Amino acid sequence: MIRKGDIVKMSEATKASMMNNSCHEHVIEFGDCEGVVEDRMFPNLTAKQAPEVNVRWFPSMLRYGYDPSELVLVKTIRDIRKEKLNKLNELGDKV
Repeated sequence: MIRKGDIVKMSEATKASMMNNSCHEHVIEFGDCEGVVEDRMFPNLTAKQAPEVNVRWFPSMLRYGYDPSELVLVKTIRDIRKEKLNKLNELGDKV
């Protein structure tokens, strides 16, 4: 399950589908980028009614909506928080 704050990439199947549907410029610009899931596109609807999420791509900072099935999880927000906590603990040990 993809959550707010997770780092994602476009799946290979999504890239191939977009290339076949004349969306090759989108794939060229964002196909190798990582992005952060900012929120759901339609927060007033349930995830079953509208599962789409907004992704902010790096480095362009442009935002587009995707169905979660079109994305691949790179790193969860939990992993990111653990890494930050570990770094803080390492710094505290050095003081």
